[in-house]
Amino acid sequence: MSVKIGSLLLAAALLSALVGCTTSSRRHTTPALTSITVSAGDSSVLVGSSTPAFVATGHFDDGSMQTLTSGVTWASSDPTKATINSSGVATGVFHGSTNITASKNSVTSTATALDVIAVLQSMVVTPLGPGIVVDDSQQFAATGSFNDGSVSDVSAIASWTSSNTATATIDPASGFATGQAVGTTTITAAATAADGTPVAATTALNVVSSAYVQLSGSYAFTLLSADTRGTAFAFGSLHVDGSGAIDTGAEDCNSVNGVHQNEPVTGTYFEYPDGRGQINLAANLCHAAGITLRFILAAGGNTGRLAQFDGLGTAKGILEPQTSTNAFGNSAYVFRAAGVDSGNNAMGVPEPLGAVGQFTADGTGNITNGTIDINDFGTVRALVPLSASTYTAVPDANGRGTGLLTFPTTGSVNTNINFTFYVVNDSKINFIQTDAASASAVAGVAEVQSIPELLDESGLDGAYSFLVGRPVIVNVTGFDRTEFAQVGEYTFDGTVPPPPSTLTGVRDDTNNPVPNPLVDITGNYTFVGGVPGRFTFDANSPSQGSDRLYTGYAVSALKSGTVDRAFVLMAGAAKNAPTGEMDLQTAISTTTLAGTYALDASELTASYSETLMAITVDGAGNASGIADVSAPVSGVLTLSSSEVTGASYGDSPNVGRAILSLPNQVGFQDSVFYLVSPQSAWVLGITPNTPAADGTLTQQ
Repeated sequence: MSVKIGSLLLAAALLSALVGCTTSSRRHTTPALTSITVSAGDSSVLVGSSTPAFVATGHFDDGSMQTLTSGVTWASSDPTKATINSSGVATGVFHGSTNITASKNSVTSTATALDVIAVLQSMVVTPLGPGIVVDDSQQFAATGSFNDGSVSDVSAIASWTSSNTATATIDPASGFATGQAVGTTTITAAATAADGTPVAATTALNVVSSAYVQLSGSYAFTLLSADTRGTAFAFGSLHVDGSGAIDTGAEDCNSVNGVHQNEPVTGTYFEYPDGRGQINLAANLCHAAGITLRFILAAGGNTGRLAQFDGLGTAKGILEPQTSTNAFGNSAYVFRAAGVDSGNNAMGVPEPLGAVGQFTADGTGNITNGTIDINDFGTVRALVPLSASTYTAVPDANGRGTGLLTFPTTGSVNTNINFTFYVVNDSKINFIQTDAASASAVAGVAEVQSIPELLDESGLDGAYSFLVGRPVIVNVTGFDRTEFAQVGEYTFDGTVPPPPSTLTGVRDDTNNPVPNPLVDITGNYTFVGGVPGRFTFDANSPSQGSDRLYTGYAVSALKSGTVDRAFVLMAGAAKNAPTGEMDLQTAISTTTLAGTYALDASELTASYSETLMAITVDGAGNASGIADVSAPVSGVLTLSSSEVTGASYGDSPNVGRAILSLPNQVGFQDSVFYLVSPQSAWVLGITPNTPAADGTLTQQ
């Protein structure tokens, strides 16, 4: 019995030992994770795209390997470049490089690099629309915008071409262009984005035979723009040093942000040999972010047209040499002004206002007398007397001074208009209202009146081209908010009554919703005795079923006594309150148009566009040139400079009226212009017709 029990105990002991040995052997053979390696389907990813899933492979202490499908933590060393999710899928965020790792328990893989590549979306070629002289050169550059919001120079990866190698050649690799002959060409930079999409950008290059006049000395400038109130003005003076710097100057402004006076003007400028260039004014209280303006010079450099060219706002204006900074007074002046006032409505909303008039300054700081005609949103007041008031007899070094105009409003209540003026020359000043009321902003020009003491109807004799336009759009409930402009030609018969003095003619205007192209006009006119140079006329259009009433003040007259220039105001019930100018046509025929002209046209409504163009016409109906344009694209103001090719112009049935057709979209496609002379014309865009783009054509 004891033997059997002993045997059983020995067997149990042996079984227990065997079981223990087996258990120990199983713990020893479970492999331990010693390292992780990461492999990627792609070593790079595009911004906005994702990679195939990264794969983590575990390495164990028994030499085995296994794909780790769970329990792995993925990480990107720089999540601003790329992120990675729990499945190992990485997504590109911003161009650059990051390292991808996988971790499990306390084991972390070595880093695997992932390159993140941004996708080129668009390019801009700079400089925009330069000009050079034949045999001179221009270096172009291309700046790319990418889908991660970054911007960088992509000139080296671009392929460069010139559309007209007879005009200018360009090195395909470097973007270095050389002028070969007079004309224009389109410069193109092309590249392929990382996703295979072709991307290209263009600009124009103008090649001329010699340099036009250059900026020199002091210039008076005016800027008209639109803001949430409606009209905004900035008038001033600047001095260029001949080396690219605007070293001194001053300006006054009146906008929805208030009135600011005598603000310093400094900045930089550059100019191209074709009379175009750019002015960059530094920030001040008138321009919180500064302002960039393109210009084009004409009339021998005596007139420049300005257009805001920074995509930040809407401004157009005039740049003129200041040939005098201390002359104002001891003469009779004719003036015209436009803008908005505080309104006659219960809400005090600004409303359009236009005015023309005449005053006498004595040269010692006193305005002694005068009259003013006002159209205040359709309320017309004629021959309102100006009261005695004052002005700065000696302007400062910038040609700047201040003054006051006083006239009765109702009964014995006077309206006082404080203004700042800038002298342009011995016979001209620009002036801007500087009263603090934010809803009132009026500005204009005054010129020495050079006419016989009194004129009668014989003083208007011949055909006159004209342009009138309303102030910048204002937010008046129920009021037509589209741009309004009117151009035409009225012929006055020079007859002294009796019989009645008559006029005939044609005009084009644009108005919402129906444009009125080329309507015939008949009417009568008369001079008002006792007021030098003042006349009134009506211009009836049977096809429109309404009259157009005007008041005019003669600015100057020929030796024969015939008025050659006058400022006009559309009176009657015209709530637009347009003001403008009419000029005696001389030696007009579109067949005599030949040479290079500066054309400016703008409309300042919500769909704002501004165009400055150097356009060459050949006298045979053909035109070409270069256009600088600021116009909305998808609601954003976009800057461009394009070659204008295949343009044409031709006479209409009416002498002095012509149509300019532009196959390139430059803010307007077709315009009508009425010649003042072979050197100048008034311009109105007619395709599209609403809103109107109006301006001038002036020979360089």
